[in-house]
Amino acid sequence: MDITVRVEVQYHAPANAVTRDVLEMFRSTTWVRFMMRYVSPRLKSSSPADQAILDELENQEAAEVHEGDECVICMSENPCDGHVALPCGHSFHYPCISSWLQNQSTCPVCRFQFPKAFTG
Repeated sequence: MDITVRVEVQYHAPANAVTRDVLEMFRSTTWVRFMMRYVSPRLKSSSPADQAILDELENQEAAEVHEGDECVICMSENPCDGHVALPCGHSFHYPCISSWLQNQSTCPVCRFQFPKAFTG
């Protein structure tokens, strides 16, 4: 199993720092320990939904969208990408919910639990 981790960091370098100094900082064991302290718990709590759920949603026909319905992930009513409905009845843009379920295994509205991609 391959897992890719991307971390976005905003680092305020000292005014007199040069690029070499900043790169050395990022390569240091101190920095690695610091990042692992904050990133590891997040990785351990990550629980993507089973791929079968994503495949099922991809093949689903667009859900009926009612006046005022919006995708709570992107907060848009724009149906350009089509809405799909989860078993709990909540609907979202397919790209939005697909992205969500690749990181979480619950509905973003009611926390309905989907089967997880892996356990342990």
